Amino acid sequence: MVLDELVEAVDDDAFDPRRDAVVVLDLSGRAVAFGSATTSASRGTVVRVDLDTTVHPGRCREGIGHALPAWQEGCGLQYLGARESARPGRLVADAREEATPIIGLLRTHGYEPTRWWPERELTVRTATSNLSSRRCLERSGFNRTGFNVDRTPSGEHIELAHCQRRLK
Repeated sequence: MVLDELVEAVDDDAFDPRRDAVVVLDLSGRAVAFGSATTSASRGTVVRVDLDTTVHPGRCREGIGHALPAWQEGCGLQYLGARESARPGRLVADAREEATPIIGLLRTHGYEPTRWWPERELTVRTATSNLSSRRCLERSGFNRTGFNVDRTPSGEHIELAHCQRRLK
């Protein structure tokens, strides 16, 4: 990844890769890890500094990533200390539940999960009398979860089957 690609990937006008990111190269010059500490222009109640850590999957368990959280934390704390806002600050690292190497790495640096992203589900409704639609939904992995009577766009009251499918 070249510098221009890195700046474009972050998609934040305030991002300065020389200040906000570090790329770890192996002896041949290939990038094997990346870390950043960035903020957004959010006007919420808490100033959030996002810590992003990526280590090439083939290079995990070599100790490469252990310096990244320390660098990110220092960078994030420096940003929070220099801000003019009276809002509280928070360092945040997002990781999927199955990203156990990154979660383990963050835990060794004192971070603990505070919540997981909720499971996403898609809910659809179809007329109970529309057997073709119900069969199509069932073949597509939807499970019937309930029924109710509701008004159609034409104003007719009909019985509807509610169906859900978990999204990955």
